[in-house]
Amino acid sequence: MAGIDVGSGGAKQREVNQEVNMIPFIDMLLVTVAFLLITAVWVTFSRIEARANLPGPAQGPTPPITERTMHVFVEKGSFVVSWRQGSTVISETRMPKLDPAGIEPRYDELGELLTREWEKQGGHRDPSDMTRDLAVLHTENALPFAEMVAVMDAIHHAKREVVVAGERHKVPAFGMALASR
Repeated sequence: MAGIDVGSGGAKQREVNQEVNMIPFIDMLLVTVAFLLITAVWVTFSRIEARANLPGPAQGPTPPITERTMHVFVEKGSFVVSWRQGSTVISETRMPKLDPAGIEPRYDELGELLTREWEKQGGHRDPSDMTRDLAVLHTENALPFAEMVAVMDAIHHAKREVVVAGERHKVPAFGMALASR
């Protein structure tokens, strides 16, 4: 057993030698080391190695092709229609939200504006192409639901022709995504 000598007192004091049992300390140390080793093995097994070992010449990464998207911003006094490719703004059109009298919202005129914008900037025009252009609707969180639905209806106002099983059909030109500011 291991012991610790705490020194002797003097002539009148008796000698004090205490023995400290080191076996529990060594046991705890070994268990801790074993735990750390096992944890290290689990961490290496939890990694997933992802390699695409494809046949053919090695090429660098190809940059993703970003399509044009139409962004419709609903602001307090206006609608802003913006075409973007990635973070680049291609064109932007503003339209007052209310009619000249300042009473009625101009959702029908917004639908017509979006149709004209799609005819100028839209990418998927071929009737055999089933992919729709993307329209992202940006609104404040406080916008009433009825107004948001009216703007969504205006976005779906823009139609295009597709051919399905030899028949021509009019479908919405835009798929839609929602975003808040």
